[in-house]
Amino acid sequence: MLADQLIRSINALDDAAFQAALDELGSSLPRLGPGEVASNAVVLAAELHRLPIGIGSYIARLLGDMCDRGADLAAVVPALVDGVLRVLGTAEQFKVLCADSGVELPDRDDEAAFVSTVESLITAVGGRLEPWECAQLVESWFAGGDWVQPVLFLAQREDVRGILPRRAELLAAVEAVAEDLPTAHWLRGLLLVLDDEPLIVLHRATSQGWRCTMSGIGDNFQLHTLLAGQFATAVGAPPPTAAELAAANTGELQPQAGITGTFNLVDAFGAWIWNEGRPADIPHCDGTRVIVLDPPPYSDPGTPAASTPSWHPA
Repeated sequence: MLADQLIRSINALDDAAFQAALDELGSSLPRLGPGEVASNAVVLAAELHRLPIGIGSYIARLLGDMCDRGADLAAVVPALVDGVLRVLGTAEQFKVLCADSGVELPDRDDEAAFVSTVESLITAVGGRLEPWECAQLVESWFAGGDWVQPVLFLAQREDVRGILPRRAELLAAVEAVAEDLPTAHWLRGLLLVLDDEPLIVLHRATSQGWRCTMSGIGDNFQLHTLLAGQFATAVGAPPPTAAELAAANTGELQPQAGITGTFNLVDAFGAWIWNEGRPADIPHCDGTRVIVLDPPPYSDPGTPAASTPSWHPA
């Protein structure tokens, strides 16, 4: 099996054999059947926890690709999440250690800075850490994005979000480094997406109400437009245009004419639901999130009630 060959090269510390095996398995994926992909993925996922951070980042990205080609999500996703938590935790330790010891944080995109950063850290800690421990800390800083990327890619799928383990821990970990790591910032947004979430929608002026379920909505810009598409006609309000609705689904994000808000969204306690927020921010009332539809406070495109969704559902 190709995955066994890859693991043997890692155990033998043979860089050339590792690169050859990695290339062979990656290029073979389009030709392998789903069962073969799944078998190889199980082998790699079982080894991921013990791999050095730098080498493991290549395997993590390969596993993310394999999940789109037949790998069993239940076998792979927990290993990827465990890996992200390990690496981001180490990256946070590196950041704190640099601040305490006066070592300048390197540019993650400057691979040439890796060796000098390790040397600076070894000198700064004065023997409190072994050289290999310093190297691992620096590796986490440079390779963190590569570990997050496959989870970010997969978390766009509702079926993956539904089985993500350790979600609260993962959210806390990405929030800790979101300002330093762009992929962590975007993963945070996906971790806050609600799926199969009950929702009560009330229209104040007509006293109509609906029980709904929402999934895959990234922010309240998008939610606002989708609610208008569903209920505007029923309450006598002007419905969104086709271009506006497309922007809230899978169409052009920024229609030329902009997007005009149909309602003002208010929660069950009377507070405005800002378009810049997320559905997860809407408070529960007796266990269910509630939205009250009021007339829009603004009428010109470009105001808070007339904005373009910034993220689309998977």
